[in-house]
Amino acid sequence: MIRVDQTSGAETVISQAGHFNSPSGIAVATNSHLLVVDHGADKVIDVDPVSGAQQVVSSGDELEAPVDIAVEQDGQILVVDLVGDKLIR
Repeated sequence: MIRVDQTSGAETVISQAGHFNSPSGIAVATNSHLLVVDHGADKVIDVDPVSGAQQVVSSGDELEAPVDIAVEQDGQILVVDLVGDKLIR
């Protein structure tokens, strides 16, 4: 996961390896952490944007090929999954 400065184009690694296999979507959680879906690992991963620490929020079960993620105003997480053409809350 890389942060890119819009002005200078400078790149900074925020988080890497750990639970990541094939990250495919990102959203900002209500606590300002980053939520990443990984279709290679079938996981939703919480990333602290300051420390880069990763924590698995959800894996397996309905998550079979998650490709995108969004956060509703109340903090509920929505995940688009390709297997079964699902939208999961």
